Amino acid sequence: MNQPETEEELKALRRCVNRGSPLGSETWTTRTVQKLGLLSTLRPRGRPDTFSFLIEVICPDVLVKGADYKASKVVGGKFVTSYGGRIALAPLVPGQSTTSILQKLER
Repeated sequence: MNQPETEEELKALRRCVNRGSPLGSETWTTRTVQKLGLLSTLRPRGRPDTFSFLIEVICPDVLVKGADYKASKVVGGKFVTSYGGRIALAPLVPGQSTTSILQKLER
């Protein structure tokens, strides 16, 4: 997962990454991977525009999104269901969004 297998996969991955919108601060990321002993896994910062490329590489059996999504609008959903996988919409829990969790971790 950390290393694309072909030059085509590498090019596709680079197209997905929007370097202007990283997930979490650089300080938080570095501190977290050091605590976990994973510094060697740190990659250049960036966040994919969509995760469809990664979904096609991973081929999950279940693709989970929050219940505020419609199954027909989930990125990668058509691909997952094409091979028998399914989409699960998880109930929303107040205060437990990815954004709120990241904000708490950064404090």
